[in-house]
Amino acid sequence: MNACLDLSLQFNQLIPAPSARVFDAWTDPDLLKTWFAPGNMTVPRVRRDLRPGGAYRIEMQGVAAAAQQGSQPQAGEDAVVVAEGIYTMLVPGQQLSYTWAGSWNPAEESHVTVSLSEDPRGTALTLDHYGFHSEQSLAMHRSSWKSSLSKLRELLCGN
Repeated sequence: MNACLDLSLQFNQLIPAPSARVFDAWTDPDLLKTWFAPGNMTVPRVRRDLRPGGAYRIEMQGVAAAAQQGSQPQAGEDAVVVAEGIYTMLVPGQQLSYTWAGSWNPAEESHVTVSLSEDPRGTALTLDHYGFHSEQSLAMHRSSWKSSLSKLRELLCGN
């Protein structure tokens, strides 16, 4: 099965921080650990080879991970899910593109592009995520990105 449907999402945000700092938040493992997982999930481990063709692996842990895997979370459950892929483009301070595959849906590989541009008030960030195989996957990623981007904004500007 599976020619990808034309399912995509886009987020646009203005972040009052320099583009180099925003780019670092997407590429520095220590910074990624502070904001990348949605909700109350945490990021205990990040591995990455920051170059076109290099691989990354981000482990996210918490109760929400069980729901992403399709099971009912149990009290105190600490499930782990993994997002991994390959960097396809890296332009420091400007653009980051990579494939995206989640352990909760291994048959689906999608693509993410983060574009940054200077703005008098900071950095204009555009996140495009495309290639979803279902409306359910699109909705789950929309909610997750919304939460994670809120954490990114908080990290970079404190509000």
